[in-house]
Amino acid sequence: MTPTFTHEQLIRYIYNDCTAEERQSIGRAICDNTELAAAFLEMKNIYNRLNTERYEPSQTSLDIIMQHVSSAVHQ
Repeated sequence: MTPTFTHEQLIRYIYNDCTAEERQSIGRAICDNTELAAAFLEMKNIYNRLNTERYEPSQTSLDIIMQHVSSAVHQ
């Protein structure tokens, strides 16, 4: 019987947040199951994008924050 894995388990695998036994079992399942491999690759790509993209607030957001701070200091 082939074990089934949840998205949560795949996420734990990607973040290396599982036991060595779980990691080995999930890794084998990814190699043996094309559907699971596709889900893993999609999640891994998202993980990689999240770790490389940097976001900065817009100038409008910064202006609003600075106005709020300025008004709070003068009260």
